[in-house]
Amino acid sequence: MGWIPSGKYRTLSMYFKKNHVVCDLEKQIVEIYENSKLKSTINPRHKEPLLLELDEFARCIRTQKQPKASGSIGSRVVNIAESATSALQTGKNVTFSR
Repeated sequence: MGWIPSGKYRTLSMYFKKNHVVCDLEKQIVEIYENSKLKSTINPRHKEPLLLELDEFARCIRTQKQPKASGSIGSRVVNIAESATSALQTGKNVTFSR
């Protein structure tokens, strides 16, 4: 009979001939093992994308400067995302103009 421990597990493990890599998505660390021994640990800390966006928005309000991405660029990005979603659903190609 199997036993499943309780708790959150957010890991991704990839296995190769002599190495394997374990990505802990919750702790945001990457461990690289060679011949079952820990070879190195990478800590690629990054800020949450929404937090970066909100920081940029607040900076623009404080300094009265233009944002890195304007409203027209944001509108184009949404248009591209909607078109790509539609293309995936219908199987039709989409062409964009600059």
